[in-house]
Amino acid sequence: MKLLLVMPTQYTHDGRPFKQKKAFFPTLTLPYIAGLVPAGIDVEIKNEYIQTVDPTADCDLVGISISTLHAVRGYELADEFRRHGKTVFMGGFHATFMPDEAARHCDSVVIGEAEYLMETIIEDYRNGCLKERYRADTPHPLANLPGPRYDLIPYKKYYYRSIPCQTSRGCPNNCRYCTVTAFYGRKYRFRPVCEVVEEVGRAVRNLRSRLVMFIDDNIAAKKSYSYELYEALIPLNIRWVSQCALTMADDPELLKHAARAGMRGAFIGIETLNSTSLRKVNKGFNKVEDYKDKLTAFRQAGIAVSANMIFGFEDDDRQTFEDTYKFIADANIYANPYILTPYPGTKHYDDLDKSGRLLHKDWRRYTAYQQVARHPTIPAGEMEDLFWDTYLRLYSPWLNFRRMFKRTLKSFFSPMDWFLNIRIYFYNATFVSRKFIKKRLPPYY
Repeated sequence: MKLLLVMPTQYTHDGRPFKQKKAFFPTLTLPYIAGLVPAGIDVEIKNEYIQTVDPTADCDLVGISISTLHAVRGYELADEFRRHGKTVFMGGFHATFMPDEAARHCDSVVIGEAEYLMETIIEDYRNGCLKERYRADTPHPLANLPGPRYDLIPYKKYYYRSIPCQTSRGCPNNCRYCTVTAFYGRKYRFRPVCEVVEEVGRAVRNLRSRLVMFIDDNIAAKKSYSYELYEALIPLNIRWVSQCALTMADDPELLKHAARAGMRGAFIGIETLNSTSLRKVNKGFNKVEDYKDKLTAFRQAGIAVSANMIFGFEDDDRQTFEDTYKFIADANIYANPYILTPYPGTKHYDDLDKSGRLLHKDWRRYTAYQQVARHPTIPAGEMEDLFWDTYLRLYSPWLNFRRMFKRTLKSFFSPMDWFLNIRIYFYNATFVSRKFIKKRLPPYY
């Protein structure tokens, strides 16, 4: 039996499937799902951003994972596979939140986390009794998880031979625009530290890479666990990045310990400089008045910050873009800007849908780079122009050079840190990313 797992690409502004020769970093979803497949089954994974997906491929069963921005392309691929006689199941965030829609394009919809379901799906397919829906009603415990199939990742198609890994799931916060709580639940779950370290150590040996991408939504969610994890990572001598909350800086020792364990980059959801907007979306725990001191604490620990910034809150106006640019520039941090996007499954989506403020439900444009909901004061076309102009300014060569210089003084004697700063942070941000931004394309896939 042959199983093909597919991650569809997204669409560009002009309606073309987005393709590129290489992507920056491999993601975890498909290698991990492949690790759930029982032994004896021939598994192949395809990332359509960088690979060709052939609906006539020699396979029996096709699994397609979709988030909202990948949904339409995923449906098109599913329809093509089925026209060529393949059996298709679909899962992921969008399929979980919109199962009726997904069901029109596949033989079976997987709702929720896959750990409870993959073996049953395979067995039912083999026995000719595949169900129309499979649902995981409870969150899966994170102990004794199978290892991801890193051997299936086409590393030649990526700029960096990084290792994707996960230590936790879930989030106790309830931000109105975020799909994480709706999918994973409002309680943190943690993998046993020994299992994380064993998995990373094995991958380091097999892949001959010491660059790790922890895909957690907050790798500093619980202090006791974080201290234990960081202590256990120190002997591996790796360099890693992950998402975390700004509140990690409340404990300077935790920051120092993370840096000793190899943490060199933090993706932090700062979102906005407007306290009222933060409260409206249930993220009032972000204190604007503390931003500067906490970001300084990260930098002093030797950890580069890339701030997730969102434009398009109700209280935003044209001045918001200029204020955000000045804040990012003065703080000497990187930024990942987005346009506030109401994804199915979130309270934000439900509110806008009920009030009639959604401009459309063309999922191809739910990229977080296009405006899909009516704003009180800024027209859609102007919102996007302001967004892309600001994005390009945030990645100016001068700003990128200044950021690199601020970081590398603390890591002068580490070749790996120089590589991270010059090759990943400076070169990519200045040359590769700007090329994409000028075309209004996402730069980090």
